[in-house]
Amino acid sequence: RYRLIPVSANATFFCDGDPRNVVVVDFFQTDPPSLIAERGDSVAMMFQQPAASGTHYQGRNESFWEHQGLATVVWGYGAPEMHCKKQTEGKPASLAGNTWELVAIQSMDDAQGTTRIAMPETFTVSFAADGRASFRIDCNRGTASWKATPSAEISSGALEFGPLATTKMMCPPGSLDQKVMRDLAYVRSYLLKDGKLYLSLMADGGILEWERAE
Repeated sequence: RYRLIPVSANATFFCDGDPRNVVVVDFFQTDPPSLIAERGDSVAMMFQQPAASGTHYQGRNESFWEHQGLATVVWGYGAPEMHCKKQTEGKPASLAGNTWELVAIQSMDDAQGTTRIAMPETFTVSFAADGRASFRIDCNRGTASWKATPSAEISSGALEFGPLATTKMMCPPGSLDQKVMRDLAYVRSYLLKDGKLYLSLMADGGILEWERAE
């Protein structure tokens, strides 16, 4: 996107304990001050409004109110309030040093439902503390960088992988290798819950469900 005024500050907020509700905010020193917020594939521009405490911005159908690292966000006309926490960058220990096996691919399309992985040990990801991730994707192997921005609870936050470099073997017919490779590029957040790792794709594109490897 082309912007004539430089960004004065930016922040990421994780909302309602849902890895799909990540709001990325860029602030601008305009008159009045303004921000551009992104949630999934939606973008909203808002302008600062008078507030008794904290900082309040209002857009056409969206609003953003922040006070001491906590924010209340309304995204869309008549939408409920989302309660959000400002995230700090880092690589959470709960991801680094662990290997996970893919057990299911959850679709947001009810007609498609959930695809179970017959042999989870053939689809794995290992997070190294140096910011590199190693993958087994059926008959292929791959590597990519990874960057996480955990929420205050550490067990959830924003997550993205860099470009994936893989071997080019032809896997057996019916393999999900190509789908998994494509999906990894769209991972935007993670959630650790009940011993499982959930990687959510952008724009409600689905969820990759993983279990810790033995």
